[in-house]
Amino acid sequence: MRDVFAERVSWRQSDARIWGQGTGASRQKLTKECPAFATEYAAVLLRKSGGSRGEFGPLRRRAAELVPECDQMLMQVQEIVQFNPRACESLSE
Repeated sequence: MRDVFAERVSWRQSDARIWGQGTGASRQKLTKECPAFATEYAAVLLRKSGGSRGEFGPLRRRAAELVPECDQMLMQVQEIVQFNPRACESLSE
């Protein structure tokens, strides 16, 4: 699904850089190469750490912005997974 996530996205070569080493670098590589994983990971972080003691200040201040194009893309991903329950199996291979 990487092509779906890449639609209308601009980035700089420096965005692809992996910072550090070890587990953190491995996590960065995975999130940059597998945007579906990055999306799921972010959703869990927001749910788990985005509360009053979390580090997601813009969410706590209600300053986060919902970009309609992102919302539409995530709805498309949700539909793909709903109608193809095995679609995510390839993410763990």
